[in-house]
Amino acid sequence: MCCTYYLENMQNNLLIIFSRPAVPGKVKKRLARELGQEQALRIHQRLFRHTQNVAAAAGFPVKTYLSAEPPTAVNFAFSLQRGRGLGERMLNCFADELPAAKSVCLIGSDCPELTPEILARAFTSLRHNDLVLGPAHDGGYYLIGMKKLYPELFKGIAWGTDNVLEDTLKLCAAQNISCHLLPTLHDVDHAKDVPPGWL
Repeated sequence: MCCTYYLENMQNNLLIIFSRPAVPGKVKKRLARELGQEQALRIHQRLFRHTQNVAAAAGFPVKTYLSAEPPTAVNFAFSLQRGRGLGERMLNCFADELPAAKSVCLIGSDCPELTPEILARAFTSLRHNDLVLGPAHDGGYYLIGMKKLYPELFKGIAWGTDNVLEDTLKLCAAQNISCHLLPTLHDVDHAKDVPPGWL
């Protein structure tokens, strides 16, 4: 009985995984300062595989966008992000994909609590809302989705701070953009965020 709407319309939607290639010293930098580069790299790779598995289980068409070319061959298709900062890269991604997809949701690859059910809720919520956000406990968001491009949501945001979600919601209110909030989840930024058994 789960989310009949998205099951019937999943091919009109697109799920995007936004990530970095697995390069020591280039991923999970805050975690690397606490645990070392090798451990941080292993956790990044495990988080990425988890995200891929969750995305596959949700059943939506999926595209992966990486911030740079991987140093070695990978076993999945990917596109390269375009832009100078995170906001511009996300904006360009939505701009490229929304003309062909009815709705697009973009997720990072560092949220071990993400589930297929949450992804289903994200797309379903866009039936009656302009925007969907998945709040993270650190003040950012692990998911953003829309069915129409809103460039203003990617400009003037202090990315990487604990005000990202709050500032985005203020922009929504100022622009009369209706927004649905998903459950608040934990991202992995520090050693304390790593799930039990992963270290």
